[in-house]
Amino acid sequence: MMDDGHERHIADAARIIDQYAFGKNPNEAMLRRQQIATRKATDILGLPHAMIAELVGELALRTSRLPTCSQSRRP
Repeated sequence: MMDDGHERHIADAARIIDQYAFGKNPNEAMLRRQQIATRKATDILGLPHAMIAELVGELALRTSRLPTCSQSRRP
């Protein structure tokens, strides 16, 4: 699940990893450095993002199974 927030975090992390690769008018060497920094950022953030997505999915599933307040009241 690659949402805009995750892609933005990857881009921000890549800029932190190699801030000089993201200057104005990039040449081939700078584009290559951007690719390397982006790949490193993806490697660093990919697993935690997947774990968070899995946990959120499980949480949503389990909370959907909880009775609501109106269901738990007895007449």
